[in-house]
Amino acid sequence: MPTDRKKLWRKVPGIIRHDFVRKVLALLLALIVYAAVTDKMGVERDIHNVTVEIPAVLTLPGAPPVTLLKIEGKQPKVKIRVRGSERLLKNLSDYDFLIPNPVFKPEGYVPGAPYQLRLSPSDVKGPPRVQILSVEPAVLPVDFDVQEVKTVQVRAVFDTEKPLPEGYAVQKVMLSPQEVRVTGPKLALQKLESLQTKPIPLAGITQSFDYNAEIALATSVLKVSPESVFVQIDIARNIGLLTFPLLPLRVLDDKTPNGYEFLTASRIDVTLSGPKGVLAQLKQDDVKPYIDISTLNQPGIYNVEVSCWVKENACRIVKVQPSNIKVKILRK
Repeated sequence: MPTDRKKLWRKVPGIIRHDFVRKVLALLLALIVYAAVTDKMGVERDIHNVTVEIPAVLTLPGAPPVTLLKIEGKQPKVKIRVRGSERLLKNLSDYDFLIPNPVFKPEGYVPGAPYQLRLSPSDVKGPPRVQILSVEPAVLPVDFDVQEVKTVQVRAVFDTEKPLPEGYAVQKVMLSPQEVRVTGPKLALQKLESLQTKPIPLAGITQSFDYNAEIALATSVLKVSPESVFVQIDIARNIGLLTFPLLPLRVLDDKTPNGYEFLTASRIDVTLSGPKGVLAQLKQDDVKPYIDISTLNQPGIYNVEVSCWVKENACRIVKVQPSNIKVKILRK
């Protein structure tokens, strides 16, 4: 050791110079132990917006078992209380925690009410060395709908963009089966009165034929069995044309707050095609041309398309003349 350093070292108190290396090592060890102990000290923190994963389909045991379907919407969130080291907790967020498999028990379900899901700290999955203290709310209401089965009739629908050739018409349609079983949420089934096939193409067809038609479903939450029906379609050429001249034009929603005035003729010629026997039985009151002004709320002049209601479904509207009417909506 250089002379200057030795002189400086002698000025250090003996209590420090004696076993200096050992004392330094002891101090370092004490600092390490202190840091470890401090890091393990319990710090509590709230974690908000922890996702509770709700299954899309839930079957509760019973006699008979009850199948519940989750109503569309976001997964519910809860708040949890955790304990751990300050250094660990400050780097955590709600994405580090999840309730993936909550336990659903039959006693939590009451028909007509939300399911009461009971949650506990053991349901929460999170990082190691983090203790879950509580979940809030401890009882989480979850909206489910009951799965039911309903039998509904099926109606054949034809592709209007691919119609039969001129002079031909559908005389008879037979479906097998005529009814299908639909499985889905109770609320959706309550509104379901019937189903229809996917459009059946008719372009270029001049004789009767059979067709395997799939059932059309407006939503994926419904399941149908069977998924298709066998359709027998009778095509006939016994088609005639019949024109009803000068039919009075009716107005749909003639109670609109604003009055109206026709600026063009209010008499309509309607030409129909269909089986000759059906056409022969039609009367003028069976054919009703009309316009819909229910959406015309502002005063002004509008060009409105003429529609037509026909009593017999077997008849097809060939021509409506004039096809458009000018209407003036008046300020009341």
